[in-house]
Amino acid sequence: MDLFSERLPTLLNLDPDISLEDEEAFVRPYLDKPGWLLLMAEDPGEEGAEAAGAAEVIAVLSFQGREHAYLTHSGEFGISVRRDWRGRGIGTRLLDALEAWAQAHGFRRLELTVFANNVDAVRLYERRGFEREGRKRGAVLIDGDFIDLIEMVKVVK
Repeated sequence: MDLFSERLPTLLNLDPDISLEDEEAFVRPYLDKPGWLLLMAEDPGEEGAEAAGAAEVIAVLSFQGREHAYLTHSGEFGISVRRDWRGRGIGTRLLDALEAWAQAHGFRRLELTVFANNVDAVRLYERRGFEREGRKRGAVLIDGDFIDLIEMVKVVK
């Protein structure tokens, strides 16, 4: 999957040489667990490419609802958009779809963690109504640099 081969600095690291079995293992919990959601955006490509099985995944949003009885109204998600597709509204559309789904399924609190140096993502989340709730200073070490993580939340009604 090209999206994983970019080796983006994310909290979810997947092998860029992911096999079909690995992809199926990644997707399976989202099919089986209530309160979990996996959204994928595909490159529309040439007409008929999708029918021929050639559509490429260009973005993924994964949401995991909390299982503890006191927390079932909340969940955490992450988004990855392939570099050459950023800035085209795909992240916004995925967030809109997540929010609609969350409201329909009784979720009130959408949480995420984002790298502080990912300013475009932070701006996107803030434009979509997410608020900063906390900061983990130097929480991640990438290539010798300590990077802060920002905890963000949106309360949906």
